[in-house]
Amino acid sequence: MLWNSEVMAPVPEIFDSLKSPWELRAFSQSLMRALEKLDDAGLREKCGQYLTPVEISTTLKRRDKTLEIYHRLVKERGVGILYP
Repeated sequence: MLWNSEVMAPVPEIFDSLKSPWELRAFSQSLMRALEKLDDAGLREKCGQYLTPVEISTTLKRRDKTLEIYHRLVKERGVGILYP
């Protein structure tokens, strides 16, 4: 492994929640679209030589949590929370 960080650390607490989901108040629409397109195969193809399988899995779980919060907040607050 080239590096280890809290973002990619394979610990259950990180899988279950983001550090501060209540701090997410605005979202880049282009980033959210890119996250929605991010999949296991593409991540392995582009980053597989740098990330372990656990790090890839962790990245995808965090993607899912981020998108879950994003979709919920868009429903609750509307598209005003988006910027290009």
